[in-house]
Amino acid sequence: MSDAARMKSLHDLARALPGASIRDLDVMVSDVVYDSRQVTPGALFVAMRGGYVDGHDYIDQAVSRGAAALMVEEPGDYPVPALVVPESRAALSPLAAEFFGHPSRELKVAGVTGTDGKTSTSTLAEAMLAAAGYRTGLIGTVQIKIGDDVVDHETRQTTPESLDIQRLLRQMVDSGVEWALVEATSHGLAMHRLDDVRFEVAAVTNITHEHIDFHGTREAYWQAKRRLFELTRSTGGRKAVVNLDDPGACSTLDACQSDSTLTYSQMEAAARIRATGIDIGTHGFAASFETPAGRMDIRSPLLGGFNVSNSLCAAGIALQAGAGVDAITQTLAKPPVIAGRMARIDEGQPFTVVVDYAHTPASLEKVLTLLRSLDGRGRIIVVTGSAGER
Repeated sequence: MSDAARMKSLHDLARALPGASIRDLDVMVSDVVYDSRQVTPGALFVAMRGGYVDGHDYIDQAVSRGAAALMVEEPGDYPVPALVVPESRAALSPLAAEFFGHPSRELKVAGVTGTDGKTSTSTLAEAMLAAAGYRTGLIGTVQIKIGDDVVDHETRQTTPESLDIQRLLRQMVDSGVEWALVEATSHGLAMHRLDDVRFEVAAVTNITHEHIDFHGTREAYWQAKRRLFELTRSTGGRKAVVNLDDPGACSTLDACQSDSTLTYSQMEAAARIRATGIDIGTHGFAASFETPAGRMDIRSPLLGGFNVSNSLCAAGIALQAGAGVDAITQTLAKPPVIAGRMARIDEGQPFTVVVDYAHTPASLEKVLTLLRSLDGRGRIIVVTGSAGER
């Protein structure tokens, strides 16, 4: 069913918002949007407050474009029916889930959080599940994949707004997707974008130092990451994948169901998934993965110790989803190309060029240490950018 053909009454949508103040319920809504430029006749326009603009300033524009109803934070004499809520962004999540028919109840979703490694891990896990015969989807920084259709994620907003998440999950259901991988950022978790996604599996790569400008303290940042595990348990999901080598990741363990958690490690013998005999070189890594499903002898072109960790996490997600040993080993032997993740650029130049997304102190240190270990003779020249006014 196309979005345009999906009609819901304002009355039905309002039932997903306990405590909302409602005026004039007798109207049908054909779409939900939060950008006034995307309003089409019959749409519900959600006025949200952002860091730079306030959606309430664009209500007249939305109405002039045909908005049939509004969701706002301020009572007023509006020209169309309105839902008045305490916080539009928080209310958008249950409203979007209701509008799109709660798609995460019709497929299984694995969420991947962490300071670094989310894209590599989720991409590897998605490829493992596809190799196991599942029809898959992916929502991440680089790409959005719905079954066989793959598009570049041009906005680079790793975890989109809740409305976009629910729309994409509905498209996945309509395309027959069985498992979806979703990158879950601290911003996305703290800003209610994932509140109404039913997660089957929650996984964490690491939790270090990032986004203090937004969260205020390291503790608040860690708590935002932890929320993925709390959401998973609260919606009936029991499975988790946790990195025992990282103290921040370990802080999520008490939010997990212990008997359904797969811990992983390169160092801790107590981990349920453990890499042993690790050999890291210029052409990738080799290791044995000891897992509850049996031993896996891994040879992969992926570079660096952090990719050993990412591979362990992806293997844990795949095992939690029911994939077998062969699907995991085959994927790591020929992994998908992940744009901007230790990507080599070779145009015949007499030096090596590598593009990587590293932008935190910890990830930059890991990448530069790896590059120095691969070639200790020459200079390393770093060209870096700063996005998001950090």
